[in-house]
Amino acid sequence: MKIITHSILVLLALAACSSPEKKTEKNLYQEVSGLPFIAGKPQYLASPFVTAGDRIYIVGHQDGSFPELGWHVEGEMGGIWDHPIKLMDGFASSIKIQNSNDFLCLDKAERFINYPMANSHHFVWEKENIDVDRTQFVPDGVEGAIVEFRIANHGTEKKEIVFSFTGMTDLRPTWLGERTYMLDAEDSISYDETLSAVMAKDKNNPWYVLFGSSLKSTLSTDTVGCLPTERKGSGKNATLTWSLAIEPNSEVIVPVFIAGSYQSEESLRSNYELLKTKGHEKLKQKINRYNDINRASHLTIPDKDIEKMYEWLKYNTDWLVRYVPEQGEGLSAGMPAYPWWFGADAT
Repeated sequence: MKIITHSILVLLALAACSSPEKKTEKNLYQEVSGLPFIAGKPQYLASPFVTAGDRIYIVGHQDGSFPELGWHVEGEMGGIWDHPIKLMDGFASSIKIQNSNDFLCLDKAERFINYPMANSHHFVWEKENIDVDRTQFVPDGVEGAIVEFRIANHGTEKKEIVFSFTGMTDLRPTWLGERTYMLDAEDSISYDETLSAVMAKDKNNPWYVLFGSSLKSTLSTDTVGCLPTERKGSGKNATLTWSLAIEPNSEVIVPVFIAGSYQSEESLRSNYELLKTKGHEKLKQKINRYNDINRASHLTIPDKDIEKMYEWLKYNTDWLVRYVPEQGEGLSAGMPAYPWWFGADAT
């Protein structure tokens, strides 16, 4: 009996010393999937969407592409903005099967979903039994955005792929910036080995953008032909790649962090670190804030479409809030052409 008792005590001690099971954090796609949403109509896939934040916002097309948009600065009003500067014309991404010429450009989504504080594009590669969901959101009060790619293998064989992300940098001033001597110059590109990230800087100004992932990447010269043939401005392209293996009926997550600063490299790196370490926490905070927006007032009428319109107009108004510390905070007039504070237009 003493031997049995001693054995039980040893097992209990070992159990007490073992580390608890680590909880798996939800990815962005899982975090937003249960939220209210509006599904985009197929006929509008080639029209704009916005991923809004008070500091940063992203404007592209619902199919996942980033065409040249706008006329105030002709063809330059889309992309990723950190007022009073633009960071990027957008980005291009692709999947290539290892040791083959088969690839898919992620610029023709089959479905677009708009959530109150995020959005998602769904891509299907039928030939390879691969689905991709690109989900993005912009935290409150942060010069940065998070774009997450969920790549699912629905086949019966393991897939060896190369995932590519090309950032199309274009550090330049906003509309009428030249009136305050904000003069655009060519971007310079460098690769940070420690962060596995690309940094771009305007050669004549302290304007920066940095993009990378928590996964180890490689700087590549192969863009797999998924980029626009022509772009306006003095921007540059830089491509990061990841070699990934996806088991049958499994998925991999590739998070991409995009940080900006119009002040200093130190500020840029601080913004990037915040996105990497606090991104999911920031998303939960933003979800809670939008829940508060929804709870603030309700319209209950027989016409449920108008009820829904009322709810989403509250979110839409919040999307238009611009905060530029040196200038202030206010309601901008509209996306993508009127990102500044024009009272009459906003009203």
